[in-house]
Formats: sequence, structure tokens, C-alpha cells
Amino acid sequence: MSRANATNPTYSIVQNPPQRMQNKKRKRNRKKRNRKARTALAYQMFEADLNAATHLTPKYTIRGNTNNGSSKRIITRTPGSRTYLGASVRPCTQMYLASLVDPTGDKSMGACIPVGMPVPSQKTRAVQRGTFNLGTTGYGFIIAAPVISNDNSGMLFSTTASVGGSGTVLSSFSNVGTNNQTTQPYSHTQLAGTGVQGRLVSMTVRIKYAGTEANRNGLIFAVEDPDHQDLNTITHATFGVYDNVSVTRPYGSGAWHQINWSGPCTQNEMQWTNFEYANNTNSSYYPLGFAIAGNINDLYEYEVWQNCEYCGRLAIGKTISDSDNEAAGIAQGAAKKAASTQPLQPSMAGTVVRDFLEGVSQVTKQAGYYMGGRAMGAGVNLLTRLAQTAYQSTVSDPAYRIEL
Repeated sequence: MSRANATNPTYSIVQNPPQRMQNKKRKRNRKKRNRKARTALAYQMFEADLNAATHLTPKYTIRGNTNNGSSKRIITRTPGSRTYLGASVRPCTQMYLASLVDPTGDKSMGACIPVGMPVPSQKTRAVQRGTFNLGTTGYGFIIAAPVISNDNSGMLFSTTASVGGSGTVLSSFSNVGTNNQTTQPYSHTQLAGTGVQGRLVSMTVRIKYAGTEANRNGLIFAVEDPDHQDLNTITHATFGVYDNVSVTRPYGSGAWHQINWSGPCTQNEMQWTNFEYANNTNSSYYPLGFAIAGNINDLYEYEVWQNCEYCGRLAIGKTISDSDNEAAGIAQGAAKKAASTQPLQPSMAGTVVRDFLEGVSQVTKQAGYYMGGRAMGAGVNLLTRLAQTAYQSTVSDPAYRIEL
């Protein structure tokens, strides 16, 4: 033994650990970094997928840093092949999430609610268009109902002859107009029978100013009641006290002001029903809409879109549905979270998808799975599928090259 080791051997060993211990530490840290990087990539890929699906980002490249600090391309979107993330989300859940975020988009056509028994259903889309005016005092509104029949009131709105002010309950406005969702496939009589049942998947109401540029003015209050109570029972001014209200001026660009249905608030709104409205009753209710203060008789356009599904022996063109209760609940939670501060609309797609993927990631980790990695033992049975082809069916099957 040398004099140095004989004097302080412990100090010598601490200051010069074996190379094997250093290698283990480096390997452990490298695995942590890679796991975090893969999870971060999963978030970015899924968000980019829905952005592409809603035409927000048609082409994109995601870049990242390598371990040595140099930057390189990590993901490149390549049309024509598959997305790989390591687990899968059922196609019905993918389309359901797309439908909540943008009920008017092509990628949400044919959506269903992936909850309960996977009953084959007829998937439909209906849209009603028209115009409405502010009343004789410069106050007006339009509110929409989750109606699933084609001959019951689907929307109420003010007209040029309507009389009411900021303190007037909407149901007390005089001379209001109404319209049905006439492109729905079934009447209330058909639904009241035993051959067909329906339920609402998603819907939106959107408006835009249609008057002259010189007269464009006023305030637009957009609200989805968080408990889906009837907006027809509140005053015009009450729209402004909601926590989740959005207050804007009419857009000069002609863009839409839009409110989406953020998903069901009660079990009744998810059930198959023989009644006329989504809450399993024949009583009309209008949980989302706009209240407007502007010039007398200002003109606005409106559109009300609805995606529904129908089952039963009289329903035609039924296609296979999925049941994916866990992921559907996460999708609804992500939409509700976004709608808690302002009405849900397509521009919030990135936030909704990020929250959805975070929920999926937490569930899959609890099942012993790390996104982008490998199964950590047994117990992965149901949930290891929850991101494999993220938005594969709703993004025209895009693909990525991952260079980690």
C-alpha cells in the first residue's frame, strides 16, 4: 500500500469511485432523460395531430436537443403512413374528441359517444342556417337547444320587432323567432315510438355580424351554462356575470363567434332517449347562446350544427361503434376543463388535446406503462393501447419519423 493510501484510504476511495459506478449513474440519468423526452414528444405529436385535423397547422416539424446539446429534427410529418406513440386510442374516442373541439369539421363526421354498450348506430350531422336581428332597443340574442328531432324548437332569437332591454328575461322578449333543426332524420313522433332512439354527440352555435362596416359596433356575450340550465330563464344582463363568459366585439374580418357544447353535464344527456331533447325530456331548454348589445336592428348570420347518433330497428345506415369508457371520460374532462373559463371553440384544440394526453399518460403509467417506452411488467391489459395511433383516423393517417 502506498503512503497516500495508508494515510487516508477512505478519502482516496470516495474521491475516485470505480468506473462501474459512474457508468451506472450515467445510464440511470440517461434513461430518465429519454423517458421525459418521449413523454414530451407524445404531447407535441398529439397536439400537432389535432391542430392538423382542425386545419390550424397543416405542416409542421418538431425539433429538440440531443444529449450532446446539438439541435436536430425529432419529428417530421409524412403523409401516407402511420403515427406511432406506443399505445392506442379507440377510433370512436378520437372522433369524439375531434367532434367536441370542432363539431363542424370534416374529421368529426361520423362521431359517436364511446360510452356504454357499443351499439351499432346511425351517425348524422345536421345544420341550420339563417339570420336574426337586434330588437327595437338595440338588444338581441340567439340561444340553441340540444334537440334530436327535426320538428321541435332548436333555437330562439330576436327579430327587428323584438322589444326588450338588458334587464329583460329572454323569455319575456316580444316577437322572437324560432327555428327547428329540420335536417335531423327523425321527427318527435318517430322518436316517441319503439323503433328508434337518439342522443346528441356534439353541437355548436356560431354567429357573425352581417351589417355594414360603418355600423359595426356593440358587445357580444357568449355563454354555455356550466350545468346546462336554460338560458331562456335569465336576463340579458345576466350573461355578463358568468365565470366562463366570453365578451368580444363583432369581428371586422367576418370571422365566426362560436360556442361548442362541451359534453354532457348529466347522465341523462348521455343516454339513448325516445324524447325530443338530449336531457331525456320533451321540455325545451337552451344551454348555450349569445346575448348582444348594439345598434337597433343590427343584422347577424347564424349557424347551428349538431352531430347525433341513432339506434334501433328503424335507424338506417348503422355502423360499428366503440366502447372506451376510460378514454371517453378523459376526453370529456379535458373539454370541460377548457370550457370552465370561456366557451369551448376550435382555437382551444391544443389545450384540450394536451390535457387529454396528460390524462391518458397518467392512466397508462398507473397501469405500469411509460409512453414511448415499454411495458413494465403485467397489468397493462386494457390501457396500454391508449395512444398508439394518436388521431390516426382523424388526421388522414399522418406519420412521423422519430429520431431519438
